[in-house]
Amino acid sequence: MLVLNVADLKSQGIDYQGKSQIVFYNTPFSKGRSFPKEEREKAIAICKKYLQIDIVCLIVESQNKLTLWREMKKPLPADNTAASSSNATKYKNPRRASQAKSKEAIINAPAAKG
Repeated sequence: MLVLNVADLKSQGIDYQGKSQIVFYNTPFSKGRSFPKEEREKAIAICKKYLQIDIVCLIVESQNKLTLWREMKKPLPADNTAASSSNATKYKNPRRASQAKSKEAIINAPAAKG
């Protein structure tokens, strides 16, 4: 969590006014709630909650308010523990497929008379 002044953003060439997103040190942030300066501890408490779930926050202090900016995480890929059917055939081992066919042929073969 960083507490910055408006001048800090301006010195980095970041225009935040009227924006819903900014980039700070190559990290995208999304604008969150604004708080009166008197609620500084409340803003910090909310940032701490975000930090507990691994989301970095900035608190930008302007003349009369504090604005919370949350790190925008890239969505994680879907948790596909089993490969989809298209990927299953795409990555199928041809040798295993032929082995499976030969095992199936042996199992389904008529019993030898003896």
